[in-house]
Amino acid sequence: MTIDKEYLPTKDVAAVTLGGITIKTADEYEAEPEISEGDKNELIVNGELIASDEAPTIIKGYNLKFKDNAMRPKLMEKLQGGKHTAGDGDSTKQKYDGPNVGALKPASIGDVCIYTTVYAENGPTGEYIKTTFTDCVGDLVDFKFKGKDFFASEFSIKSRPGAGSPVFKMELVDQLPGE
Repeated sequence: MTIDKEYLPTKDVAAVTLGGITIKTADEYEAEPEISEGDKNELIVNGELIASDEAPTIIKGYNLKFKDNAMRPKLMEKLQGGKHTAGDGDSTKQKYDGPNVGALKPASIGDVCIYTTVYAENGPTGEYIKTTFTDCVGDLVDFKFKGKDFFASEFSIKSRPGAGSPVFKMELVDQLPGE
């Protein structure tokens, strides 16, 4: 186990877990803070700033964006609704029907955990940084097909923890989920 260090070099998305699904083909993710900037009130007289008051910036959570290199009908159902039907291996093939036209109903996911590989001067250490986002809700999945390239999907998730809760948690772990 790594002793406390000032920094932990990390790269590679080793795994992502969300709503009971583990993804090991994700190749990138972004986490962008969702903020509400405080109002600023200034008193300016004859072009001179006399006084100002500014409300603090409020963080509401994070907007997560992932890129996956495989099609996952069960994940699409979890993120955006719709209906996944499993195949029976014989006569029925699996299928997925997207959400119905109309207002998108938020799909509650719970926690989303991202595992990134920790490196040292001689390569991977066998440890991972696990970043957990709580109170997550799915959104519509973007996907594209391009000649000679494998399918790629991009999906967005909103993490909106309750007041007084951390917006995310990071911890060092020795194993990926399911190992």
